[in-house]
Amino acid sequence: MKKFRMSKTVLLTGLASILVLGLLFFSYPSVVVQQTNRAVSFLSRILHQPFGLLRQAEVDFSNLFYAYEENKDLKQRLYAMDEEVNQVESLKKENEELRQQLGLQSQFKDRKVIQAAVIDRLPATWANRLLIDKGSKEGLVEDMYVVAHGGLVGQVLEVSEDTSVVALLTSKQESLPIPVKINTGSKDIFGIIKSYDPVQELVTVSQLNAGDEIPKGARVMTSGLGNMPVKDIPLGQVESSKQNSHNLEREVYVKLSATSLDFSTVSVVGQ
Repeated sequence: MKKFRMSKTVLLTGLASILVLGLLFFSYPSVVVQQTNRAVSFLSRILHQPFGLLRQAEVDFSNLFYAYEENKDLKQRLYAMDEEVNQVESLKKENEELRQQLGLQSQFKDRKVIQAAVIDRLPATWANRLLIDKGSKEGLVEDMYVVAHGGLVGQVLEVSEDTSVVALLTSKQESLPIPVKINTGSKDIFGIIKSYDPVQELVTVSQLNAGDEIPKGARVMTSGLGNMPVKDIPLGQVESSKQNSHNLEREVYVKLSATSLDFSTVSVVGQ
């Protein structure tokens, strides 16, 4: 009996609640709809926010990937341009060297002038030696003069059948006592190359045969004396001199005519 009464009470309470809600809906429909819309809108915003963040993250990632690809493409183009510029500069340098060699050939028509390429030059001995691709098969012999960039740069030291070793004027290992002459404007003074100063970048000439004043800017060239009788190859210009009462102890300091000691081809000159 008690269970029946309890069920009856629950049923009546449920029916009363439905009746009250129905009355509220029909009595205040706008309020109910407004509140319902607010609830739905609130739920919609809550559900939309994570999806919006995901879409924004997708857009940001897409932009980042595009920027990365664009940066990669620009770097490749820049690298290709650098390579082209380097090739152009290298060709300009080789053309200039070839023009100077042609001028040398016309200057020494009665001498043997052989063009050679530098095939080996180690960083550790950069200022001392280099190897060229011409040897006895092409007529090279020891003591022939080596010219590049408009001036004397060294002398053939060793010769094999296909290659030759060149000692440079800037060498600290080999002394190259090449006979030279200094044109003072009124006469030639003869001397011998003594050494090279890498700090001042000057060649020292000593053992002079006269005590005449030597002006700055006086031209210095091979004299044609000694083991290799080829004269008038430019060595450089007088930068300064140190006077001494004894001519053999006087020293003249010469700036090299060769505009650079970085070269890929040379001319070998001999009798």
